[in-house]
Amino acid sequence: MSYLSNTIKTIEFRIDSEIPHHWLDLLTRVWNESLNILLWHQYYKRYLRYGLSNSIPTAINIKKNGNNYIPSCTIAKEFRKDRSKSWNKENIELRPCCDIVNRDWLSPAPIEKAGAIELRKYFAKKRCEWLQESDIPMVYVNDFIGLTVFKAWEDYLKGNNRKPRFKGKRNKVNSLKSASFRGQVSIKENESLQLPGMRVKVQGLNKRLVEPINKMIGDMQANPQNYPALQIDLPCTQT
Repeated sequence: MSYLSNTIKTIEFRIDSEIPHHWLDLLTRVWNESLNILLWHQYYKRYLRYGLSNSIPTAINIKKNGNNYIPSCTIAKEFRKDRSKSWNKENIELRPCCDIVNRDWLSPAPIEKAGAIELRKYFAKKRCEWLQESDIPMVYVNDFIGLTVFKAWEDYLKGNNRKPRFKGKRNKVNSLKSASFRGQVSIKENESLQLPGMRVKVQGLNKRLVEPINKMIGDMQANPQNYPALQIDLPCTQT
C-alpha cells in the first residue's frame, strides 16, 4: 500500500512495491558520495585557511583499558566551543586532532562551492557514468540532493543538527521526494498517480482530493470578498 503525505511544496512517496528498489539504492549512493564531497570541500578549505599539513598524519597513541583499545592524539588544534560565535579567546579551546582523512582531501574538491546546485551539476547524467546506466528520472536525483542531502548539510552547518553520517545497509534511503514535478504529475483511474517513470497507487486519493476542494468551494461561497478574481462586475441598470 502506498501513502501520500503533503508538506510545504514537497510531495513524499514512501517506499512500497511500485517504487523500484534500485532507485533507492542509487539515491543511497548519491547521499554517500555527496556527503564525501561536502566533507572534502569543507576540509580542504580549512586546510588552506589554517595550514593543517603539520597534523597529517596525526600522531595517534593506542592505550588498552580492560578489553577496550582507546585511541588518543598527541596533537591539539583550536576549535570553537560555539560554532555560531566568532573565534574570540573565550570561544576557543584545544582539542585532540585525530581526524584520519582521505589523501584526496588535500587536493581541491570536485565542486567549487558547497551548494545544492553544484552537487546537481556533479551528478548530472552526462557527467556521472553510473547514473547514465540507470533509468531513474533525474527529477528524483536533483530534488533528493536539494531536499535531503543539502538540507541535512545546512542544518549541520547552522548547528541545528549533528554532522550527517554515511548510510550503510541498515540505514538506506527509503523514500522519494520531489518539489518540482510541476506538470509531470497526472491523476489516473483507480486512485493512482502517474509520476515520472512510475505509477503509484494511493489509498483514498479521490476522497483526499474531494474534501479539500469542497472546503475551498464552501469558503469561496461564504467569503466572496476574499476572492476578488472570482467576482463579476455587473453593469449598472436604472429603474
